[in-house]
Parts: sequence; C-alpha cells; structure tokens
Amino acid sequence: MFKRLGLVLLGIFLATSVALAGTDNKVIIDAAELKPATGLTATSDTVYLQDYRGRAFFVNYDETDTGSVISGVVTYEVSYDNSNWLSARFFDYAGDTTSQTSETLSTDSWYYLWPDPNLTVPFGRIKVACTNCKATDDTTVSVYIVGNK
Repeated sequence: MFKRLGLVLLGIFLATSVALAGTDNKVIIDAAELKPATGLTATSDTVYLQDYRGRAFFVNYDETDTGSVISGVVTYEVSYDNSNWLSARFFDYAGDTTSQTSETLSTDSWYYLWPDPNLTVPFGRIKVACTNCKATDDTTVSVYIVGNK
C-alpha cells in the first residue's frame, strides 16, 4: 500500500516538475528613453545567469531622429560578484558563429543575442548606449531575457 502511494506521489511530482519548469521571458529594460536629458545609456537589471539554461536576449530598438544619424550600441557585461563588471563576448543571429563585443543598431528592429556558453559567470547584464542623440530625437529601448528555468 505504502509502496504504491509512494510511486503515485513520485509520478505526480515528476509530472508537475516538468510542467512547472519551462521557458521564462523577463523584461530587464522596460522602454527606456535615451536622450541627453534622461541619459544616453540604459543598463539592464542584473540577471542571475545560473537560473537559466539556453538563455538569450532580445533588444527592441525604436528611434525617431530629426536630421541626425543616431544609433544604439548594444554591449554585454558579466560579473562574478554583481559589483565588478567586465565586457564580454556574445553571438547574434546574423553573425552566428562569430563572437563580438558590441552591435550597432541604426534602424527600428528587434535584435537577438546570446552569451558565449563557455563563460561561467553568475551575473550578466545588457547595456544600450545612444550615439549622436539630440534632445529632439526619440530613442526607446527594451530588453528581454528568454531562457529555460
């Protein structure tokens, strides 16, 4: 009797643990405006990378320029202690197997990147910096992390 009950409970536990573990989508920069008055750089919330398997980042870049040529530069940083940050390499959909340290976005679009899987650091974050931004330009960025928990 107890053996069957134990097997039933084990089965329920396994079924629910698979159902509860899945893809997580989290906003880490929520529609930040990049302007001289509000700041030309947006830094994402810190992500505890060890919570995610198969993680990737999506950047939504939306600009309206008035005469100047503006762009957003995306970089990825890592930390071992959530205090000291270093630039890190990443891959993107367009470059695939070529790692890079930054990507310049100059048109409204979604950008997709994932960290180098060989980096074994616990913390990561995304930075987006606006270049040639003026007070009359509207540049908005949002960043999401997607991964399996």
